[in-house]
Order: sequence, then structure tokens, then C-alpha cells
Amino acid sequence: MPKIFISYRRADSQQITSRIYDHLTNEFGEKNVFKDVDSILAGADFRGALHEATADCDVMLVVIGKEWLSIADKSGNRRLDDPRDFVRIEVESSLQRNRVRTIPLLVEGAEMPSAEKLPDSLKQLAYKHALTIHNDPVFRDDITRLINQIKGKGSSWNFDIIKWVVGAIVIPLVVAIITILPSLLQNERLLDNPRNIAEQIDDSTDIIQTEQIATLDEQPLVSVTETSTPTTTVQLIPGSTATDQPASSISHSYPCEAEMVAPAGSYVTAINQVRIRPSSTSSLSASPANPQQLGTTVVVVEKSSSVRDGNWYQIHDNNNNYLGWIEETYLHLANNCPD
Repeated sequence: MPKIFISYRRADSQQITSRIYDHLTNEFGEKNVFKDVDSILAGADFRGALHEATADCDVMLVVIGKEWLSIADKSGNRRLDDPRDFVRIEVESSLQRNRVRTIPLLVEGAEMPSAEKLPDSLKQLAYKHALTIHNDPVFRDDITRLINQIKGKGSSWNFDIIKWVVGAIVIPLVVAIITILPSLLQNERLLDNPRNIAEQIDDSTDIIQTEQIATLDEQPLVSVTETSTPTTTVQLIPGSTATDQPASSISHSYPCEAEMVAPAGSYVTAINQVRIRPSSTSSLSASPANPQQLGTTVVVVEKSSSVRDGNWYQIHDNNNNYLGWIEETYLHLANNCPD
């Protein structure tokens, strides 16, 4: 089951978010759907629980109501502009992880905010395809469409339809080809040698007389008249050769160099995300003891890719000492790297 995180503002969309949460838990189970108060144990650190849940989720649902973009704090400042705002932290976390699928949900008649109205770290959200969740009487239809999207099913094509198409069209077509193909090959061999046709005729047939078969022995069934064909002279126009363009001197293979960088919108000065295994849930590597400074050059020796964890690279320092695995968002690969 996918792990789903619901990000929303209580003052903006609490009621409809609760309805969405109820339907998703019925479909995927309470352990796989996270929604702040309903999913945090009493006495638990709210910040730590949010960080753990966003790091472990597969799908981030960003519920956007009419006031989501403009809600302000007590000082009159827009909450979304505060780097410590929980909603901003949740959405930033999902956008920085390639394996997390971020889906904006527009509710209560809201429209998708443009990139110009979002903080720099959230501008990518404006280019995510959004789904609209209407109120009754079409609420259930919209929720069904959302569940199908989370499961990876389209709005009209699902697994049952695909099975029907394969069973009704593809399989009979394959069987027909297998059945007809030997006959086609046999006919092709007969046409290659016309005399084989006479050899296949039953001696007892009344249609072809003995005299006719004798004629077949004396003369070929097919008469071929040779005609002279005018010769076409083709003048070859010299084209560009390999020597016209300078050969590339870059070898695209591992090992190659890369530079440690911070993700977009992040203000950190050192990277402490080197892992023992290529996964964000893996323990941090014990080597090096200190975080990697931004701009540090490392050596990339291997790449690991998966649907759940995205792209990870095994890195060494310049002395060829093994450091661990780092997510691609923290690297700027050199031109000689395969990617």
C-alpha cells in the first residue's frame, strides 16, 4: 500500500479534508494515511512527527482552498513566506524528493496558484497537475478518481479493461497469426518453384488431364521475358565525414567528479545526508565524521535507481576513500558523468 501524507491548513479546508481523509483510510488503511492531529500520538513532538512522515511518504496531497495562499499570522505576514511554517515545510519536503508524487487538490472552488505568487522553494508546485475535489453531489466521484490516480490507474483505463482488451483482441490475433503463418510459408515455397504445384496435385483428379501434366514437364508454367532495363547513373555527392567534425574527448563513464550542492530553496551550508545505503530511510554514514561543505568535489563511482527512492550515487573523496550514498539533489555532476 502507498503511504499518503495530507498537507492542509485547518483555517482553510478542515471540513472537506476530514472527509477526504475518511475515504482514503477506508481504502488504504489508517496506518498508510497521515493527517497531523489524527496521526500524531499525544505528547509526541509535532515537528519530529512531521519530518518522519514526510520522509517516508510515497504520495503528498496538498489540499488548497481559497485562503491557502493568503492566510496570515498574528503580525499580518503571510504564513507561506515563513520558512518555519509547517505547511511550507511539508510541501518543500515532497518537492525535494523525486520519488514522492505531489498532487495538488483544489477544494471549495479554489484555483491553482501561479508560480509568481509562491516562495522560490515552492514554485515547482505550480507546474504539478492538480485534481479538483467538488462538494456533493459529485464528491464521491472525485474521490474515486483520486484513489484511482494514487493506485496508478487512469480515469477510464484500468486493469480490468486492459485484461479485456488482451483477451478479446490481442490473444485471438496472435492465435490467428500462428495458425496462418505455416500456410503462408508453404505457399511461398511453392511459388519459388512452379513445378512443385504439379507435384502436389492428386493423380486421381478429374480437373487436370494426364496430357496437361506432361505439358508441365516440357514447358515451365511461368514464362519470363528478359527486357533491357535502362541503367540509372547515380552521382554520389561528397558528404561530411568523421574528419569534418572534431571528435569528442570526453569519456562518459564512471568514475567521474561531482560538486556538493544544496537543494533548491535550502539555506544550509553543509550537507549531512550521506547514507549507508541508497535510500533516504537508511542510516547516515559514519564517514566522514563532519558534514560535507557546499562546493566540495567528490568522486562518483556508481549509480542506483529505483521507483521508490529515486536516483542515488556512491561517492568517494579525492583520496578514493569510501564516503557512502547521496541523493542526486545534493550533487552537481560534471560533464564527463554518464548522466
